[in-house]
Amino acid sequence: MERKIMGGIIALTLGSFAISYEQLYHVAVAAGIPWFMAIIYGFLTEGFITIATMAAVTLSGWARAYAWLVMAAAFGYSLWANADPGSLPSPVVRGVPVVAVPLAVHLGLLMHEAHAARKVAAAAKKEADRVNAVEAREAQVAQRIREVEAYALEVEARAAQVERNASEVANAAVAPVDFSTVSVDDIPEESREVLAARIMARVASTPQARSYWAKKLRELGKPSLTVAIA
Repeated sequence: MERKIMGGIIALTLGSFAISYEQLYHVAVAAGIPWFMAIIYGFLTEGFITIATMAAVTLSGWARAYAWLVMAAAFGYSLWANADPGSLPSPVVRGVPVVAVPLAVHLGLLMHEAHAARKVAAAAKKEADRVNAVEAREAQVAQRIREVEAYALEVEARAAQVERNASEVANAAVAPVDFSTVSVDDIPEESREVLAARIMARVASTPQARSYWAKKLRELGKPSLTVAIA
């Protein structure tokens, strides 16, 4: 459907151009322009209308209004030449190319500047998007670092708690022992070594205790532990 519409537009444009071109050619010849130069006169007038229209669509602000004004002037001249060619003064017909040249150059410069400005704006937007993406990534990394630090603090707190619990177990009070009444037979077989080692750690600071427990450990069949209290 779109191709059919575009084909119709092109056909309509070419037909209108052909009719207008033929009239503009005769106007140029009637004004004294040589026939071989009059051939391009129609292209000049209708082409200028096309360029001004493209500029009006491309530009913005005051430049767009300026382009529409130029296009309206060119369209008005073409309409006058086609509707009442005999009323056109020859100086006006011969002066159209002189006016068209600077106007076409000016419109071309405006379109070039607009295109360059759009390229700069596109590049600036691309750079801004890149910076925003980098900042977003840095924010994610910072958030991840905070999460890892919080987790590390939690692990450290748990480790400290485990250490405190272990210290409490290791430092559990041992009931006072009367060394003169303790007998190896009073200690269960499976607990003798553990209990002896814990009591030894508490009392091994005196020579009497070291001598006593060395004897008891030999009775328990653990002479190797006597090295720790010797």
